[in-house]
Amino acid sequence: MQKEECRRALWMLFIFDRGLCSLDLALVIDDQQLNINLPMADDIFSSEDEQIDIEPIGYTPSIDKLMDTIETEIRLGNNTNIRQFIVAAYMLLGRIGSEIYQNEFDYIKGTSVLDSLSASLIRLRLLIPQDATELSFADPRDFKLVIWLNAIMTANTIFLYHQPLRVGESPDEPSGMSKNWPYCVAASRNLAAGLRDMCRSSTDFADNAFLVSLIYAGSRILIIEYILSSNNTTSRQSGSSSIVSSGSQNLKADIDLLYHTFRHFKVSLGCSGEQFYDAFVHSMTIDEERSRAAKAGSLLDMLRICNRWPS
Repeated sequence: MQKEECRRALWMLFIFDRGLCSLDLALVIDDQQLNINLPMADDIFSSEDEQIDIEPIGYTPSIDKLMDTIETEIRLGNNTNIRQFIVAAYMLLGRIGSEIYQNEFDYIKGTSVLDSLSASLIRLRLLIPQDATELSFADPRDFKLVIWLNAIMTANTIFLYHQPLRVGESPDEPSGMSKNWPYCVAASRNLAAGLRDMCRSSTDFADNAFLVSLIYAGSRILIIEYILSSNNTTSRQSGSSSIVSSGSQNLKADIDLLYHTFRHFKVSLGCSGEQFYDAFVHSMTIDEERSRAAKAGSLLDMLRICNRWPS
């Protein structure tokens, strides 16, 4: 029991390192040096009798090998609790950060890196069972973990697919940015939908300090999309503007939900929650020109503005 408690404490430090630090900063914990297993299943951890024949999932710094092990465990019906997927999702987040955001990443020469990370993201999504991604299938006691896991996977999608315009490209022409931006929007809207479902029964998720920064990343995507789509509506012909307007109204509903979500964070998390609430409100004041620049620029530009957030 004590050994498992130490293991979970180490993984919490790993999550803190990956989840709360901006990805342009050096990561403190090198996952190539970890030599501890992922958490065991809760029913085993809480059991009065030690089950020697069941081992936790062994950790490996290779994402593919780790997912091979998880997939094997799933087929055997062993050790597949939501916390293990949370650790794997954070591991992928850290890998995306170290590969793309630690140095100047070349989106032309780095195609193979992007394809490899994208394949890992897709595979991990397919490995996660439905009761870890959808509240209607989950145990009510796991609702907070389901929201947390969805938020990490949303951040993975945003950090991987928020690609800046390259030199010489135009915002109005096909590009890597225009091709991949819809993935960011779709993931962010899916997170908002999960939060809406969660709020039907409780707002217990708001006491998770790791969650607020992940939700903020998704909210920034939706705010940019809403501002740009709302301005596009006014310039279109009436034949298609009703469709765009409907989409803008749906985005507005998501943003209203997120506003109230950050109000809960403001109360439950103290200074940290208040800082993100102020940042969210400030983001809503950005005009179309700055929104277009944020969409076309590096995601790090968004991360680096935290020292200028209003208070």
